[in-house]
Amino acid sequence: MVRTGRPKSTEPKRDSVVPVRFTADEHAEVSAAADAAGLPLSAYVRGRVLASARRARKRGPES
Repeated sequence: MVRTGRPKSTEPKRDSVVPVRFTADEHAEVSAAADAAGLPLSAYVRGRVLASARRARKRGPES
C-alpha cells in the first residue's frame, strides 16, 4: 500500500512552547518587522531570540 500525505520533516521537532505577551503596539511592530523580513511571525521571533541568546553567551556573564 502506498502512503500519501505530508512527507516527514527533516527539521528537529519543536515541542517546547514559550508563552510571551505583547501590547497591541509591540505586536504590530514585531509583525511588521517579520513581514519586512519575509518570515512568519514565529520564525522571526525565534530567530531573533536565539541570535540574542547566542551573542549573550559569547560575551559571558555581565559584571
